[in-house]
Amino acid sequence: MIGFTKVWTDLSSAILCDLSSWNFKVYPEQSTEIRTVYRVYYTDQPKLPLTTWQVKLLSVDHALGSPSPYEVPTADADAYRPPSHLTLITHLRSNATYYIRISASNAKGDGPPSAPYAVIVRPGVLPPPVNLQAISKSAHEISLTWEMPESKPDQPPLVKYELTSTAFDTTSQTSTSHQSYIEPSSSSHLVSGLLPDTRYRFRLAAVSEAGAGLPAEVNAKTKEYGR
Repeated sequence: MIGFTKVWTDLSSAILCDLSSWNFKVYPEQSTEIRTVYRVYYTDQPKLPLTTWQVKLLSVDHALGSPSPYEVPTADADAYRPPSHLTLITHLRSNATYYIRISASNAKGDGPPSAPYAVIVRPGVLPPPVNLQAISKSAHEISLTWEMPESKPDQPPLVKYELTSTAFDTTSQTSTSHQSYIEPSSSSHLVSGLLPDTRYRFRLAAVSEAGAGLPAEVNAKTKEYGR
């Protein structure tokens, strides 16, 4: 783990792997599955020993396919990112500063914990949409659908959705992002005007008067011409 994204919410924190990108080919030796367990440590008393911090476990299965190679495109850190893993930390105190550290372990053993990262818990930010799905409709359109979690009595009203669409051009190794807003009553959206045969990342966040919450994320690729 290299870094985290800052999230101001009383419901959750985003934990993202943020690594440099290179152009290389991966050759799986055989079809197999690798399980990595992440330990998310958090506390509002960072001077205490790590063994006394609260811990949340996140188990991730990495499936490797056939022995044929696949290519990972070169891009800058904003244009291409390895798969991100998200977990929610709940029951935090409002207006408190929490410190987060993460360690990873697999069949080879345990890795060292990351450096502490401070997050201020700010009330009033909404949780992310759930079940965000993307379906490619044509060479220029991708359909998005989602649901909102059940609202709580003290939860502020939803003002709108904030959608960030990012296109990745593996040829020129660049990315282009576009931000738009969606009515709060919507649970689906057709994104049009897209480039054909292009990979897109969509991040959808619920917005209240306190600002945008943690986004849900999904990737999809537009169809080629004539398909």
